[in-house]
Amino acid sequence: MKKKAKPPGRKPIGLLITGGIILIILIASTIYFENIRGPYKKEVEKIKETYLSVSKNADIIKTTKKQRVDFFKRRFYIDFPLKYAYSTANFTRKLSLITPKEIELLDMEIKPANQSFTFLLNGRVRALSDISAQLRFREFYRTLERFEDVLQITSSTDKKNAGQIRFYFTINGEAELQ
Repeated sequence: MKKKAKPPGRKPIGLLITGGIILIILIASTIYFENIRGPYKKEVEKIKETYLSVSKNADIIKTTKKQRVDFFKRRFYIDFPLKYAYSTANFTRKLSLITPKEIELLDMEIKPANQSFTFLLNGRVRALSDISAQLRFREFYRTLERFEDVLQITSSTDKKNAGQIRFYFTINGEAELQ
């Protein structure tokens, strides 16, 4: 058997053409993907620069925030007792000035709240008649309502007779710190 002779150089030419086509496809796809990646790479660089500048200042910002919080805490704990003491003393002074001699305050309770204080007044009005006792109480209550620092007040009353008219009352309220 005789072998047919192959034309010289056909196989290497086909391999070269196929290899060249593959090489051209690889080069074209590399150029295409590099063009797509370019803008994203620029964005990533900008974000890195921004992050680095922010991260340099992050410790300074964190320290400053902590100092501000500490400052306001100290101011609150230093100022609040003074403000509370002044406001309650001023309220008590004004209350003593408007309380007529017919009204006897039996009990007074003042408690601090967040930016205000609450108060509870228990007392009685002595009068010869029920109507005059109610009128004196209403006058006292309205005067107390007109205090500029009083935010709200409510009252309840109770009448007890024992010879003289005794008109008992309770006033709950809230006043702001000055």
